Amino acid sequence: MPVLSLTKNDCDTLLSITLQAFLPKIHINRNTSRTIVHGPFSRGSLVIPHIHTVQDIDKLHLFLGHLRLHDDTGILIHIDLTYVQLILGMPTLFLNLDPNKFIWMDKGWLTSLWEFIYAADLQIHYPEQWLPTQSRENVIFLMEWLLTKNLKANEIRLLNSCRLYLQVVTLSDIVSANGLYILPEIKAGKTLADRQSNWDWPIQGRPTTVAWSLWNDQLSSLEHKGKLKIPLGRWIN
Repeated sequence: MPVLSLTKNDCDTLLSITLQAFLPKIHINRNTSRTIVHGPFSRGSLVIPHIHTVQDIDKLHLFLGHLRLHDDTGILIHIDLTYVQLILGMPTLFLNLDPNKFIWMDKGWLTSLWEFIYAADLQIHYPEQWLPTQSRENVIFLMEWLLTKNLKANEIRLLNSCRLYLQVVTLSDIVSANGLYILPEIKAGKTLADRQSNWDWPIQGRPTTVAWSLWNDQLSSLEHKGKLKIPLGRWIN
């Protein structure tokens, strides 16, 4: 169970077959509300575990246990955490954010755990997690800014593909050294030869013309007459 990523609907389908046979055996109507079947004793319910909840709790135990042990699986989980953090481009540990804002993200084991952590109102404290940092005054994180613009999920996916292709995270990665304007190469969808990232990025093919058009439209909202509305300040690190 801990290594699966079954959805709630998947588990409901599997469990319904079992409950249809099991409930009459304990003299309970098979059509009894599932809230009564799975709810707590304090509400007069049967406390029959839902396999989706069992799966997620077991997954959380596996996640925390291996990270604390620092064994081979813990190292793989740590790498996966860093990888997802880079893909999302957020300055905050993504496990403590609302996953519903990232529905454009590809689904997997870690995103399934993330959804459970949010649904259970948990917070993860992991000091060893890599997070991108602010390099200059007035810097914005590109994905954090884009998520405030009420774009469609598919549009966010396209914009993020442009960002991953260019291997950038913050506004300082795409503007001139004096912090006054966005570099023309960035608008043309070209990587910067003099700014090679030393991070291990996911392999991202060149996005479509539609993606680059959308990318330029969004960047233009940061400018007025070819210059940033809010120029970047001094370097922090």
